Amino acid sequence: RPHQNHQALLCEAWLSLHVAQPKLKSAILVSMAHVLEHGYAARSNLQELESRQQEEQALKKQLYGLLGRIYNSRRRGGPLQEDSTDLLISLTQSPLVEVRLGAYRVLTAVAMHLETGAQILLQNASFFELLMQGHDGKGQFMEEKTKEGREAKYRLVQAVYQSPAKGLLADAIVKQLETVLQRGPHYVKAQTWELATE
Repeated sequence: RPHQNHQALLCEAWLSLHVAQPKLKSAILVSMAHVLEHGYAARSNLQELESRQQEEQALKKQLYGLLGRIYNSRRRGGPLQEDSTDLLISLTQSPLVEVRLGAYRVLTAVAMHLETGAQILLQNASFFELLMQGHDGKGQFMEEKTKEGREAKYRLVQAVYQSPAKGLLADAIVKQLETVLQRGPHYVKAQTWELATE
C-alpha cells in the first residue's frame, strides 16, 4: 500500500497543471507526450514481449486518464473538465503558444502510440470539431495562428487518419480528414468580398 501511495503522490506532483507558469505547464505536457511516444518493453522472447507491450499499453492508458482526474481533483472553482481529452482540447485554446503546442503533442502521442488512442479521442464530440476548425468555416474553436501550432495540429490530423480508428469512421468523416491533409497545415479559408456598386 505505501508503494501505491508514493506512486499516486508522484503522478499528482508530475501531472499537476495548476501551475501558473506556462513554460512549466508546457514542460509537463511535453514530458507526458514523451512517455506516451516511446516503447519501454525490453526485447526478449516473443510471448514475453507481447505481454510486456500489453502491460505498457494499459499503463499508458491509465496515465492518460490520470491527467484529467488529477486536474479535476486539484481544481478550485469553475467548471470541471470531464476527462483528459476535454482538458487537452481546452489547452489547445490557450493564448500561450507553448501550452497549445504541448497539448497538441499529447493528443498526437495518444492517437499514434495508444492502440485505441484515436478512438478514445474521437469519442469526444469536440475533438473532431477541433480537427476541422479552419477547414469548415464554422465551429467554437479559434483557428491556430502560429506556424508551429498549425503544423502541430496537422500532425494530429495525420495521426488520427493513419490510426486503426480510420476503419471505424464513416466515409464522410474520412473524406473530411483527407481534405484537411490535402490542403496542408497552412491552409487558410478564402475570404469572399462583395463589392458595393451603385
